[in-house]
Amino acid sequence: MRRIVIGLCLAAMLVPGPGRADDPPVPELGFATGGTPGTCVRRYPGADPVTGQTWNPYGDSCSRLRFALGPIVVQPGQNSTYPYVVNIEKPAYDGVMTRIRPNLVLADGSVPPVDLLHIHHATWLSAPEYGNGPFFASGEEKTIAEFPYGYGMPVKRSDVWYMVHMVHGATPTPYTVWITYEIDFIPAAAAATLGIADPVTTESWTGIRTIKPFWLDVWKNGRRANYPVFNMQRGYGSPITDPVTQDLLTKPDGGQWSTRECAWPDQECASHDSWGVTDIGQGLPGNGKGTDIAATANTWGTLVGIGGHLHPGGLRVEVDMVRCLDEMGAEVAPVGNGISTWQGKQCAPSATEDIRRVFTSDAVYFDRDGRRPLSWDFSMTVAGLPYWKVNLPRTAMLRIRSIHETEMASWYEGMGIAVAYVWPGTLAGVDAFDPATRIVNDLSAEACRSQIASMSSFPKDADGNPLICARGNITHGPLPEAGRLGDRNITPWQPARELPVTDTIHMAGFLYEPGDTGTWTSVGIPTVKRTAPLTFVNEDAAANIFHTVTGCAYPCNGLYTLSYPRADFGAGSPALAGGGHVQFDSANLGIVPDPLGIGPSKGTIAWSMVPAEFGLNAGDIATYFCRVHPSMRGAFKVVE
Repeated sequence: MRRIVIGLCLAAMLVPGPGRADDPPVPELGFATGGTPGTCVRRYPGADPVTGQTWNPYGDSCSRLRFALGPIVVQPGQNSTYPYVVNIEKPAYDGVMTRIRPNLVLADGSVPPVDLLHIHHATWLSAPEYGNGPFFASGEEKTIAEFPYGYGMPVKRSDVWYMVHMVHGATPTPYTVWITYEIDFIPAAAAATLGIADPVTTESWTGIRTIKPFWLDVWKNGRRANYPVFNMQRGYGSPITDPVTQDLLTKPDGGQWSTRECAWPDQECASHDSWGVTDIGQGLPGNGKGTDIAATANTWGTLVGIGGHLHPGGLRVEVDMVRCLDEMGAEVAPVGNGISTWQGKQCAPSATEDIRRVFTSDAVYFDRDGRRPLSWDFSMTVAGLPYWKVNLPRTAMLRIRSIHETEMASWYEGMGIAVAYVWPGTLAGVDAFDPATRIVNDLSAEACRSQIASMSSFPKDADGNPLICARGNITHGPLPEAGRLGDRNITPWQPARELPVTDTIHMAGFLYEPGDTGTWTSVGIPTVKRTAPLTFVNEDAAANIFHTVTGCAYPCNGLYTLSYPRADFGAGSPALAGGGHVQFDSANLGIVPDPLGIGPSKGTIAWSMVPAEFGLNAGDIATYFCRVHPSMRGAFKVVE
């Protein structure tokens, strides 16, 4: 299919990227004619998403279409963002989309292991815009967007789709891949006449109801909105008190994996941001509340579905609904916050905030790694009809925050995103601000739903009170490609000898020299002065390869898996003389032209540290790794 570049305002922002292959691994089927009818099998309303009953409610009216973006040539160690790849494949006739499922595949159609190659993020956008931003997004957790029965997102033949993506190659090996996306699609004429009969609520109507996407991210109104990442470092934040999170972090022996968390942008969660500078909650105090995004003229209505996105170490995404009340308790519209002229709103200084928690998206880590919150081996929970249906008034705001654990490790370039879907121009759900409404956020979705006594257009409890079950369910079980886990082959080591004092360590050919892991016990370990600067230089930057210098706990020499190594410098390390050690991280060292600010590059190839400033003492052995290419490990010994 032909690719075009449309320009900013789409023009200067949109740049061409990889197109599709002549013979892609997952071919599109009937993108222009309707595909194979009757293939849109989905989960039964309210059924368990992994083991529950499935059905085919739309019959021959719906087809499952398969699309691919590629070939994408992933260079050795690639960690760059492709800005806006324009005119990606989409249905070529008017209709309604009811489901999206993303994936990443190799040329033979197989799915690569996540520890070698994965989607850091991929975001689907449209022109014209369907809602207030992207209409779908995915990371390597690969959340499936299955819109509620009877609801769908209209797509026109004339629409243009485009994508922002980062495919991360974690090794020195190049790959060729495709981002694939399955779409369940109903032609417009059929969608308008389908008879809908919800088996749970017993509601019935004619025609698929229109929904629009409502995009939420923690950087939505900030200067990093184009690449909305932040850092979470060990020791920051506060004790975990959320009972559902505590249950999800339960160890097989009954203990709890982590007891500490940090909420961004509410709290200060790190000493610096992902670019190595200070910002809100990144070396500076947090804003104390979260990020507010206002409803607009075409995105107020009834929320019928929502799901969150996090990176490893993430625990949950919280979404509140906020309204502004004047001195008399009357609802008033929010005002501009001085950051964004679009959705950057806040309550006026004279107004009072009225806040209700309406959704919490939990990261559910799977038992095959003991439920440790350390890898991509998780699924995010989502909520929606028939058990979650919430009004979003025209003057309301949605507030989002991202919570990560901060006891087991530090987490860099994290995200906090949610995509909600709204039935626009209607208020047919639960009023979160009604005093009679019960909002249940301290129980799992299953426990809350056991309290539902009746279902009409929305849930009610035994007393007839409207009920919002704020927790949701996962969309899939453990993925085979995310199965290489655990702390394996970790063995204590002692250096063969101490090498002469150095003030520079080079990164070249995916090695740290001197001091790379392969030479610790044969050649020896470099020594560095405790109070003198030590500079790391990324020589691979000339090939657009980023590296980091990120502290990890001794011995830091186990097999690379999805959960090892990690940024846990100083955690119980016998190679360190005492406490008080501070996590260190260089950010991504490399220089890539990035006028839009959507990439992870720090913009320099060198980073310096003074060991004493990170709590290191004479005799300490500091071990570190590259969090972009975790098989890279290094070490140095501190001397006076």
